Amino acid sequence: MPSSRATTLIQSGLMNSVSERAFDNIAYIAKLIFNTDIVLISLVDDDQQWFKAKIGLSLCETPIDISICQFTIQSDEPFIINDALTDSRFSNNPLVTGYPFIRFYCGIALHAPNGQRIGTLCLIHGSPRTISSHELKIQRHLVHMIEYEFMRRSRAPLPDAVQPSRLNEVIIKAQHLLLTTHNDQLTFDILLDDILKLTSSAFGLIGEVLYDEEQQPYLKVHSLTNIAWNAETNALFERNKGNGLEFRNLDNLLCKPLVTGEVLITDNPAEDNRSGGTPYGHPPIQNYVGIPVYSGETMVGLIGLANRINKYTPAFVDSLHALTSVVGVLIERNRMVQERKQFTVNLQHAAFHDELTGLPNRRQLDRDIKKLTHAQAPSQFSICYIDLDGFKPVNDNYGHEVGDKILKLVAARIKHLVSSKDSIARISGDEFVVLLNRPANRDDYQQIIDAIAQPYSIDDIIIMVSASMGVAVYPNDTPNAEQLIRFADQSMYQAKSEGKNQVSIHDAKQALEREHKIEFIKELLYAIDDRQIEFAYQPKFNMHSNQIVGVELLSRWRHKTRGLLMPGAFIPQIQGSQAAIALDHHVLNEAHHLAAMWRRSGHKINVSVNISGDYFNSDLFKRRLEAMSESNTGRDNGITLEILETTTIDDLDEAVDILKRCHLCGYRTALDDFGTHYSSLTYFRRLPVDEIKIDRSFITNLKTNTNDEAIVESIIYLCGRFNREVVAEGVETQEQADHLLSLGCHLIQGYLISPPVSLEELSYNAILS
Repeated sequence: MPSSRATTLIQSGLMNSVSERAFDNIAYIAKLIFNTDIVLISLVDDDQQWFKAKIGLSLCETPIDISICQFTIQSDEPFIINDALTDSRFSNNPLVTGYPFIRFYCGIALHAPNGQRIGTLCLIHGSPRTISSHELKIQRHLVHMIEYEFMRRSRAPLPDAVQPSRLNEVIIKAQHLLLTTHNDQLTFDILLDDILKLTSSAFGLIGEVLYDEEQQPYLKVHSLTNIAWNAETNALFERNKGNGLEFRNLDNLLCKPLVTGEVLITDNPAEDNRSGGTPYGHPPIQNYVGIPVYSGETMVGLIGLANRINKYTPAFVDSLHALTSVVGVLIERNRMVQERKQFTVNLQHAAFHDELTGLPNRRQLDRDIKKLTHAQAPSQFSICYIDLDGFKPVNDNYGHEVGDKILKLVAARIKHLVSSKDSIARISGDEFVVLLNRPANRDDYQQIIDAIAQPYSIDDIIIMVSASMGVAVYPNDTPNAEQLIRFADQSMYQAKSEGKNQVSIHDAKQALEREHKIEFIKELLYAIDDRQIEFAYQPKFNMHSNQIVGVELLSRWRHKTRGLLMPGAFIPQIQGSQAAIALDHHVLNEAHHLAAMWRRSGHKINVSVNISGDYFNSDLFKRRLEAMSESNTGRDNGITLEILETTTIDDLDEAVDILKRCHLCGYRTALDDFGTHYSSLTYFRRLPVDEIKIDRSFITNLKTNTNDEAIVESIIYLCGRFNREVVAEGVETQEQADHLLSLGCHLIQGYLISPPVSLEELSYNAILS
């Protein structure tokens, strides 16, 4: 006894029927859209499944017990297998382990006119993949087209329906266009022309239903009969033909189906209260039908037809069902194509633009510069490299959300100042580059800096941020695009070093000096790792006890080509760089090693080390203090850190805090070269140092220059009152030593005691004994 499904197949005439062009076309459309290896329109009876249409498969039928489609027809929901080899239900299926080696499967059940599920439209691929919700909508459209073909074969033509043969021709032509052309605009135009001829209508349209930001529907027309009645309306038609006219006013006959979701038929539009009227001069409308186009439960389009010779009727609309399905597929394919194009555009935009500000990024900037430099007649332009001053504290104090708002405002201010011919790029966190595509001067550059420096109001907080700018000009400074950016970058650092919040224009001589400095810094960093840094030791002598109480550790560079370099030959050149930090860290490590060695041998000799402001304020030095504070409780470690007054100028409170932490780690501290810089009683009073070192410039003429004598005497007196040791540097004669002792200074250092010597010489001369 055959099942009800088999009975339905027999009664509908589908059982063992031959292939038909209409079904083959639908299969080809699916192959074109989904790009799968195999597309099948299968019919399932009691014993087997067989194929009404197939693409990419040599089999004509398969037993029901191994058919995956037997699972699909159990439900109206899509049956999807992303990878059959990892699905325990199908991993051993002969159709998976053998030909056709199914890995991906997506099937949707097909219904007979009586509602019985009788087969599937299935997509099969030889490698794992997924399917999107949008693609599933298109597959359902194709299912509806197949089901309509089933229905057409099972019933007589309805009264007032379009001629089936002509309808079939239009459908087959539309399917052919879907298969052979990727120009959807052309397909829409041809399809509308064919529909007008098929239905004997005078004019019409095919439109897509879209939704605005408030989720209100509107109609975007893809094809429209040109019914312009004057030059103005013809110009409007031609102007919008490419992008499509948009109808957002829904209170009229044309767009009413977008509101109701139902077919609209009227035989007297002029008297119809739903009309909404037509513009003056519009050709008269005798009758009109608006047919919504659906994808599943979602309205995706509208077919509008007007002025048919005969009336539009429900039977007429019903006879166009298969054609509306074709229009639905076309609209969905157009959407998918547009989404892919937009995805590509978005990827392209993301690759060449900054996500936060929407400005071009470094990659796009490079392209813009190269385009200008490779032009047939290149003209002068400026590269302005901008770095915000003090931006890190904004993020630290107010959070990155506020920092991001500042960056957006900076970008907006710059955009407001430049022309459409210029361009702006954000190339890193707080760095921007402005390309002024015209001859510019310092006033143009300063205008940008001044705009950035204006206060920012963020969430009722007033924040001040300034910027430093470096400028390089093409072709004056260089014709090379990469060098142009590098020169501007170097000039920006020059602006920062000169006080920030200003403009520095590229100078060839200065740039060459900076290049040499950069190379020199790299060379010194290598020298530290290569053990080219040597050390000399100058004793510190106590005239009361006649003993050496300490040594100052001094660095020398044993250069491979220039020989032995004194500190003055390399330390000034590395100030403000990582090399200065690395060198001081290296010297301090040597001091710890020497102090530990002398401590083990019983010598109570203090080791003094000069540390620069770069190292004193660096994260590396702070991490050293943090590590030492965990194991040292203030015990003297035998090392004195000598700093300059200039080290503490930027932030006196921070300097005081670091000096206190140094004491907790067992360091003594000294203020070196006192009196030569910004000596102030405030610094003297507030800085918690153990020792003041009088600069050698006051010692040289101590006996003959009463001013120098007065200064030295005052420093010695203050040190006594503040309970600080005082050391005189550069003592070269016994007369200087005696005079210092008479003034109250008993600690001296200089050539009278010993020049800087090697550790071997220090030991050999019995200075340590």
